[in-house]
Amino acid sequence: MLPILPEEFGYKVKKGQTDRIRTIQRLIRRGDVDAIVNACDAGREGELIFREIVENLGAEQPVRRLWLQSMTDQAIRAASGSCAAGKSSRASPTRRCVARNRTG
Repeated sequence: MLPILPEEFGYKVKKGQTDRIRTIQRLIRRGDVDAIVNACDAGREGELIFREIVENLGAEQPVRRLWLQSMTDQAIRAASGSCAAGKSSRASPTRRCVARNRTG
């Protein structure tokens, strides 16, 4: 009977993005990363891509949301000091404001 849907959808890394995914995975696995910052586009697509990557890489850290009003250095520093706790239907996947440590 149509439509025929698989029980589970598999993911494949988009061509040319393998190095980025490996970098994200390496950072997630670091022992000193105790939270993940979602600084993606606030639209539904950006949120979905972020959550799918974090979930598929098996991140267990809490997620924080970085809301930016502007892309200037000053605005980014100001926003990184007040990252909001991310809302997730899962209890685990996410991490914190590591951006604060990148000021130097």
